[in-house]
Amino acid sequence: AEVSAVARFFITATGAAARRGLVANTSQPWIAGPSGVELFAPPKSDVLAYLDDGGAQPPRHARVTAVLPSEGATAEYRVGPLLPGGMVAPSATVEEVARVTPLSKRPTEPGADAALAAPLLDATLRAIGGEILHGAMGPIFPALAPAGGFDREARGEAISMMVNDALSPTGQRYDIYRFQWLPPRRVSSLESFWLHPLPLRIRVN
Repeated sequence: AEVSAVARFFITATGAAARRGLVANTSQPWIAGPSGVELFAPPKSDVLAYLDDGGAQPPRHARVTAVLPSEGATAEYRVGPLLPGGMVAPSATVEEVARVTPLSKRPTEPGADAALAAPLLDATLRAIGGEILHGAMGPIFPALAPAGGFDREARGEAISMMVNDALSPTGQRYDIYRFQWLPPRRVSSLESFWLHPLPLRIRVN
């Protein structure tokens, strides 16, 4: 509840989107993934004064990380103070405290990046074609299902794992899709896909 309250307050105060998949245009900032709202650690001196010397309890603030696409940057903000019960104080403010990892080096955001890249990824698999993919690995690619080239129950399924390419050129962002084979569930557990990497990687800009 507190994370949601902070996110709503930040969105209202800054005009940011809750996540990348909800941006209204290419310049709108968004809260950066699952680590976008966290607790902002107070200064150590304030904590020690409270714990050791009976001083005032340090006010609680949240740290919000947001992507600024128009600048190709990521910024951290201090939001608060926060009140007991998961509420943001009426007097709360939003203060930028640091510019951090550039957008091109940020970790992937599966819920957003994957949705944006999925059509291109499927089109790439179809362009490679069933003759090559089936010949090398069998009918395990869902993207080829409309052409009859996919049989999950009999042969299992190829699933993609998305990672950020940290070696992307300056100012650009690439995601690498690595493929794993998920055996049919009648013969193996879901976690077994980690044991079956496939010799296929696709890089998406």
